[in-house]
Amino acid sequence: MLLSALLLAAAVHAAPPPSLKASLARGGQVTVHGSKEEVLQAIKTEEACRTSGLQLAESAPAANPKVQRLGDLPPANHTLTVLRSVDGCPVSSTIRFNVDRPAGRR
Repeated sequence: MLLSALLLAAAVHAAPPPSLKASLARGGQVTVHGSKEEVLQAIKTEEACRTSGLQLAESAPAANPKVQRLGDLPPANHTLTVLRSVDGCPVSSTIRFNVDRPAGRR
């Protein structure tokens, strides 16, 4: 009976909130601004990038996924890209296509 109560208490115990280090390890990005003016400048820069025609990355629309064999899928298009800044706006530039693709496979 006591063991059941201890197991229940352990299961109900809330997990601690994720730490900043854990979110960065998963690929999250944290930006720290020192003043209100820096925050406003960052917002204005992002808005200027949007109005100048920059399209920020968005998630792909949800399609109906289906199971396929790996051989039925088209070959992957391996690309080498870098992130550059143009007029203060982040721009992804493709350097090479078909990076590390096996010979004879197109």
